[in-house]
Amino acid sequence: DRPFLGVLAYSNGRVSPIQRAHWAGLAEGLTPSDTIRSVDGVRVDEGRAVSERLRERGVGAVVSLVILRGDRERSVPVRLTAFSSTDFTITCVLPFVVALLMLTIGLVVLFLAPPSIGAHLQLYLLATVATFFFVTFDANTTHTFERVWLFYPLFGSFSIHLFCVFPAPARSRFWRAVVPIFAHAVAATLITLRQFFLRDAMTSDALTIGTNIFFAAVFGIDVLVLAAAWRRST
Repeated sequence: DRPFLGVLAYSNGRVSPIQRAHWAGLAEGLTPSDTIRSVDGVRVDEGRAVSERLRERGVGAVVSLVILRGDRERSVPVRLTAFSSTDFTITCVLPFVVALLMLTIGLVVLFLAPPSIGAHLQLYLLATVATFFFVTFDANTTHTFERVWLFYPLFGSFSIHLFCVFPAPARSRFWRAVVPIFAHAVAATLITLRQFFLRDAMTSDALTIGTNIFFAAVFGIDVLVLAAAWRRST
């Protein structure tokens, strides 16, 4: 079995929030706010280097981690365990199935519904969600497609664009054109910054907060647009 640290980590060494309660790293107190700096005294600059160091040890071995929490470094011993088939099913297979479901729904709507910009936008939105779930496991392990995973702010811009034209186009050109364009511009800016600062854990955290604020604003706008469409239909 491949030795498992008991947490997943991004390419910048930051501990991932994807976790299961019984994992050893969590039991030793590792949290998503921690950044792994070294393994057994060997400094690691990215998540892939952590995995390479663990391959040299076997399941059951105890490794000494140095983590950065806030502005202080601390040492944490962790006993390596095996990554079980259940762990793999929950963290990889399940998101993959969700991705297939999202993509299938988008394609079915596109082919069955009358041709419209709303049907295409729904496909784009669901395809973006599907891509996110397809590569989530990789983004937390081998990091091959992590940069693709970082395109998830498009959830927000496609959502706003969709609800501005579906179920009924907004009456105002401001809502039909200006708001979607602005949302896409914000999403593109967040994606660009996250790509540029991918290896900077602190800046990435700040951009994650910014993305969450963007999603909160998107939710509010979506509710307003749908409420306006509902009033027009009654």
